[in-house]
Amino acid sequence: RLLLLGVTPEIAEMRWPSIVRWTAGDKSECRGRAVWPGDNALRRALVDDWLSFEAREPFDLVVGDGVLSLLEHPAGYTQLAAALARLTKPGGLLSLRSFCRLEPQESLEQVFAELARGEIGSFHAFKWRLAMAVQGDATRGARLGDIWQAFHERAGSPRELAARSGWPEPVIANIDSYRELDDRYSYPTEREVVACLSEAFEHVETWRPSYELGERCPHLSFRRRA
Repeated sequence: RLLLLGVTPEIAEMRWPSIVRWTAGDKSECRGRAVWPGDNALRRALVDDWLSFEAREPFDLVVGDGVLSLLEHPAGYTQLAAALARLTKPGGLLSLRSFCRLEPQESLEQVFAELARGEIGSFHAFKWRLAMAVQGDATRGARLGDIWQAFHERAGSPRELAARSGWPEPVIANIDSYRELDDRYSYPTEREVVACLSEAFEHVETWRPSYELGERCPHLSFRRRA
């Protein structure tokens, strides 16, 4: 029995063994409708909050993609760790891809210097690095409006950056949706992720993908302590 935190379609449509029966949970019904590929004999999606989700019995495996970045650190992390401990059976596995900032922390100056030298491969990679630099090492997270502000103060308009970088202007212009938003994303270090789960989970493996920013997207595997 598998629990997916969220409704990530790429995970839902993986070729899972036929013995797997799994549930996906997301508190946003609109998001679920927009991206969920549909229920079938092996999977179903529920509208529910991970922090208060109740299952008939714990799951063998719990999987999540970037889930910690949606929460406030440290309070939200502590709440999720308690929920995951309740939802994972003793000896069961927890697999998380986390969006982690580097140690030592990368500065805004470093990010924009690499941008100017053409050393960042895509706008998406630049935006992640910008957000992490805006946050710094504080626990308050990165406010979306502040990410937009830093972009426009240092990179100029989407049209200007598109002309310099060769990146598609419509992709860059998506950052304008952040303007004046108070929503925040949080970017822990890998050590902070392990620490927040350590009471109930043993960290058993870290795997880092080879794509750009893979070093900041570690796949962390844990085993629920008995």
